[in-house]
Amino acid sequence: MKGERDKNGVRTLAIAATAADETEMIRRVQAGDAPAFDGLVRRHLNRAFSVAYRVLGNQADAEDIVQESFLAALDHIGSFDLGRPFAPWLYRITLNRALSLLEARRGRHTESISEYLASGHESPLLAATRADLVTQLQGAIEALPERQRISIQLHEVDGFSTEEVAEMLGVSPGTVRWHIHQARRQLRRAMRSIHDDLGAEYG
Repeated sequence: MKGERDKNGVRTLAIAATAADETEMIRRVQAGDAPAFDGLVRRHLNRAFSVAYRVLGNQADAEDIVQESFLAALDHIGSFDLGRPFAPWLYRITLNRALSLLEARRGRHTESISEYLASGHESPLLAATRADLVTQLQGAIEALPERQRISIQLHEVDGFSTEEVAEMLGVSPGTVRWHIHQARRQLRRAMRSIHDDLGAEYG
């Protein structure tokens, strides 16, 4: 138990040191040291991209939004409250801009989630079944209400906590958990339907 307490203590100190280091970076930027902002970009670039991509489903659009979001954060960092964590503030800027772009580009084709599936040699029948599954699963995800879709993808795919997602969406963690629960229920129902359809077609 002592080892566990020591390990947790070390982790807590590391998190505190990282937060203090980040606060110092922000303080330097607020004082006019713009190059210090590069450290914040390096820390948060990947997760900010994940937020934008989960909304837009398009790499180029997500990259543009992330760039715009960091520039917006830099423009407004003078009014940033050093008592707050930086990450949720940045991710909320990113999410809001991504949602605005999505609204402006409704109907635009998004990239297939098939790129994330493992590739390998398989029979033509299995390949056709897999392609049908991917297409229908993608459709089921896209058919979810917007906040359910964003919540479940950020939480389950990108590893954001429910508290982090709640901060981005401007809702309570309980609301995010409800969105995730509803999304899981809808996807389970969709998967059962997809399974039955494929079984009838290829059985």
